[in-house]
Order: sequence, then C-alpha cells, then structure tokens
Amino acid sequence: TIILSRGFTDVFKKIPFIPCGFLWCISSFFIYPLSKNFPTYKNGKMVDEKGKQLSLEIIISSKSLEKDLLPFKKSLERIGIDFNIKLLDSSSYVEKVRNKEYMMIYSLMRQSNSPGNEQRSMWHSATAMEKGSRNYSAIKNQAVDNLIEKVIASKTRQEIINYTKALDWVLKQGYYVIPAGYSDEWKISYWDKFYRPDITPLYALGFNTWWINEDRNNEINRLVNK
Repeated sequence: TIILSRGFTDVFKKIPFIPCGFLWCISSFFIYPLSKNFPTYKNGKMVDEKGKQLSLEIIISSKSLEKDLLPFKKSLERIGIDFNIKLLDSSSYVEKVRNKEYMMIYSLMRQSNSPGNEQRSMWHSATAMEKGSRNYSAIKNQAVDNLIEKVIASKTRQEIINYTKALDWVLKQGYYVIPAGYSDEWKISYWDKFYRPDITPLYALGFNTWWINEDRNNEINRLVNK
C-alpha cells in the first residue's frame, strides 16, 4: 500500500487513476499531509499555483523495493508528476516513520477478521501525531473516529460487518492510501510426503493440520539415501 499524507490526499482526488504495474499482498503507499492547493496540468506537468511542478518523494529502506517502484514512477511521470525514491539505512528509516517525517512510505496493511481496538492506532484522530502509531497518514476525521468506536462497541457479528464496511467506505473516500496490489496465493514448495486435509483455513496455510504420509516418507528416504 502506498500511504498518502493527509491533505495531499485531496490532490489525488483530482488526479486520474495511476496504474502501479506491480503486485504485492495487501500492500499500499501512504502519504503524509502536504499542500491543500490543487495542482493543474500544464505543458505536460502537474504544477501548483506558482507554476512549480508537483513532486513526490517516497522513503524506503530496502534496495530491492527500489526497482519494484519504477513502474509506479513511470506512471506518475506520464501525468506530469516528478517522483523521487529515497533509500535510507534501516535506523534512519525507522526514526522517520516513527516521527512521521516523510511524504510517502510503503507498507503492508494487515487486518483481522474481527476488527477491534487496533483500529484506533491505525485511523483514529487521537493517534494522528502519536509517535510510533500506525496512523501513518495522520488521519483526523470525526466520521472515521465515530465509526471506529461503533466497530469496537459492536455486540453482534453482523454489527461488526456493517460498521466495518462503513468505515472502509469512509476511509476509501479520503484517498489516504494507493493500493499497490494483492495476492490470494501462497507460493511455497514442499515434499510430497506431506498431506493436507480437504478443508483448509481460509487465510492461512494451516501447517498444524498437515501430516506425514509414512509410505511416501519411507520412499523418499530410500531414494535420498540410495
């Protein structure tokens, strides 16, 4: 997920959809608050009221992520936005994220099937400027706050589902993140001596439900030790 800044999210409401060109599991880019002014498209560039080109910067701590961001960079350049990828050492990166000293970051968004108190740390106004919180976009929105409390106070499963869907809708209208992709597959390899049940967990590999087929295990051992 590309995490967008509060305030700068208004800019993205005026910009066409940007195809990222790459996939990650529940990944996003987050952007932190910037200008309240809307850019305009002029001579192949997105510019502000002073004619300065709109420029974005994302901080990363992994060299391998840099090449994966290039398709996104090219997509931004196509609509006239300058995009800088800044590689930091791990300690500097952690410090800047902790203190919310960035324009954009990349992060995985992990969620529970039963959302609860953790939603405050991720979206609530009280954690917007709190160091180390997961409210990376510094969101301050009363509607979001109210829905979070409704989710937490839900007494039935259906209430949780309804309020969570409402919260999801409001957050998406805020353009706080740019989803970068999602994968519904586990990419693994394993010996065919391992057997699995017909019914498996929806969101996990379920290793604790696997077992070893003794005949296959003996055959593999015979071949390996031959």
